[in-house]
Amino acid sequence: AMGDLWGVASTSLNLGNSLKSKAVNKRAVKYMESALETFEKIGNQHYAAHAQSVIGNYWLNVGDCEKALEWHKKSLKGNEDAGDRAGVAIGLHNIGVVYSQTGEFDQAFRHLKQSLEIREDVQDRWGIAFSYEALGYAHLWKGEFEEALWNHNESLKIRNEFSARPLTIYNYTGIAELYVRKGDMVKAMEFCNKAIELSEAVDSRGGLSDSCWISGMIHSHLENWEAAIADFEKCIDISKEMGHFRLLGKAYLEFGIMWKAKGDVTEAENCLRKSLDIFEKLKLTKDSEDTRAALKDLEKSV
Repeated sequence: AMGDLWGVASTSLNLGNSLKSKAVNKRAVKYMESALETFEKIGNQHYAAHAQSVIGNYWLNVGDCEKALEWHKKSLKGNEDAGDRAGVAIGLHNIGVVYSQTGEFDQAFRHLKQSLEIREDVQDRWGIAFSYEALGYAHLWKGEFEEALWNHNESLKIRNEFSARPLTIYNYTGIAELYVRKGDMVKAMEFCNKAIELSEAVDSRGGLSDSCWISGMIHSHLENWEAAIADFEKCIDISKEMGHFRLLGKAYLEFGIMWKAKGDVTEAENCLRKSLDIFEKLKLTKDSEDTRAALKDLEKSV
């Protein structure tokens, strides 16, 4: 009977992961929660914590950072109780990633560095690559570009050792976004094109949506309006399809800024209000503030 329950739980978790990757979100999380319930019933703390981590990542992808944090904290406690150091490192990492997205950088760096220390101690090179990537994004979003570039490059080195090509997409998008923020559109396009080519080669819808968002910003800066519009619309379509609502909000924000630069106030306001509505629903304070600032700039320009 215990073996049957184990099989049911494992199947449920695998189904949930499979559906999540296809963006069948509500069914995905039901399967994951069913798996968690079964793992708890048979008393397997390790797999219960893993299921909680998967559920936390689901909510992070959706953009609900409050729920993501709640589940990742449960997973961290489960791994601590089980004495699983690798699991503790994953829990700390995931919590740090959530704090990066909410703009709480002191908390983000504290958790991400604690995770990296454990991974270095147990010589988990695969995990270390994820730590460097996450630190790269945290530094980027804090405006620390040199630190961001160093961390992404370290992550890339390790991933190339493992021939983990699909994962390098998110290093390339991080570096491309960094160069957009620095105003170097030539370098930004170089890394963005790498991300697009690789996303298409390995059929990564998530990678493609991120890449299109960055490509839209690049074309907007260069005043290539038709290309920018096509990129933002593609990012919006994929984000809706996958249920990645934070990226959807970010796409509408940058799309609105593009319309303002093009001189279309009506379209700009329409996109910015859609962005603000998404961020407020997700309770993303920093993103909401950025969008309100863009709306104020638009009002001043009228």
